[in-house]
Amino acid sequence: LPPMGCVNLHPSLLPKYRGAAPIQRAIINGEQMTGITTMYLSPEMDAGDIILQEEAEIPVDATAGELGASFAERGAVLVEKTLTMLRQGTAPQRTQEHDLATYAPPLCKEEAQIDWSRAAQEIVNHIKGMNPKPGAYTVLKDGNAIKIWKTGFINDESSIYEPGQVVESSPKTGFIVQTGQGQILLTEVQPAGRGRMSGAEFVRGYKIAPGSRLE
Repeated sequence: LPPMGCVNLHPSLLPKYRGAAPIQRAIINGEQMTGITTMYLSPEMDAGDIILQEEAEIPVDATAGELGASFAERGAVLVEKTLTMLRQGTAPQRTQEHDLATYAPPLCKEEAQIDWSRAAQEIVNHIKGMNPKPGAYTVLKDGNAIKIWKTGFINDESSIYEPGQVVESSPKTGFIVQTGQGQILLTEVQPAGRGRMSGAEFVRGYKIAPGSRLE
């Protein structure tokens, strides 16, 4: 066995978000702050003693992929610092507060489908957290799925439209969808079998009209 134990880098502020999808779950849950942790490996998943932690603000528009790329760079620096302190014998070691642990299970395709009955901001967070994998999606009236990659928050007001209905469509800006509370603008989408395109391109090509329903 390694004389100083085994060290791991985890992209959350442990003991929060133990598991396989900490970045994605933090964004989906609307967290404003998260971070990275170096820790000793233990038999229980992500439960080892903490060595170093670094807080990080989650940018408002950041997707899981973008935040993950940022954490890869910051994590490399933190790991190097951790290893240096281990060699020098100055590395701290702190037991996790296990009763405060939360978990971040892997994302699955089934939960990627957008629930339009939820509030606009919750749906925006869902879309960002599912980007790039597995990719949030909705279903058109013809039964074909369409992935939603980017959105713009419009408002959180009530409307005469039902959740999932298209409120407005524009060949210049894209299309606005009603949620359970508020509306969002879909700015980048991907129909089945096609590449990514702007919401405006989708409106021009697929002629989606106000009143159309997404499931």
